[in-house]
Parts: sequence; C-alpha cells; structure tokens
Amino acid sequence: MRAAGADDEIRAVVSLGGRPELAGPAALARVRAPSLFVVGALDFQGAGLSRLAADWMSCPHHVTVVPGAKGDLAGPGAAETVADLILDWFTTDRPGANAATRHPALP
Repeated sequence: MRAAGADDEIRAVVSLGGRPELAGPAALARVRAPSLFVVGALDFQGAGLSRLAADWMSCPHHVTVVPGAKGDLAGPGAAETVADLILDWFTTDRPGANAATRHPALP
C-alpha cells in the first residue's frame, strides 16, 4: 500500500488477507489506484482492519469478504471463490476496467 501511495503508475491493488492498515492513514490517503481488499469471513479482526484502511482512502476501493474462509483465506472452496472474485473485479467491477485495460488473455 505504501508503494501504491508513492507511485502513480500503479493501476490497481489487491490485498489478500493482508494488513493494509499498517501502511498508515497518510500513505493510504495517497493511493490513487483502485484497490480491492479480500478477507476471510472468519477473520473478524482482519475484516475490521481492512475496512478501517479503506476508510482512510479516497480512491475507489472495495472490501469483499469470502464466506467460510479464515484469515489465510483457507476453507472449503475458498481458493476458487477468491480467484473468481479477483477475476470479476479486474475485468468488470474495477473502476476503469474496459477492453483497453484488460489483459489480452482474458475474454
């Protein structure tokens, strides 16, 4: 998150079960890249801290919770759910996502 706050060339950020709040409010306020925070539903602290980090940001951002997953995003079907969430975000939900910004290998 600190790197994204210091580099306007970064076009998107995905945090998987991370601790984005550790970057601090000032660094998070500088992030301009659309950001996705993916947390496990059973990681109550991580979900709250990701929401706190998101509140410090002024760029487009989204916190999504993976049902049944722990803090390490483990759980039945969690890997597939996480992959689907990220793919959907990058290809359709992310602000600025369109045919010109999609990876050529994606439909």
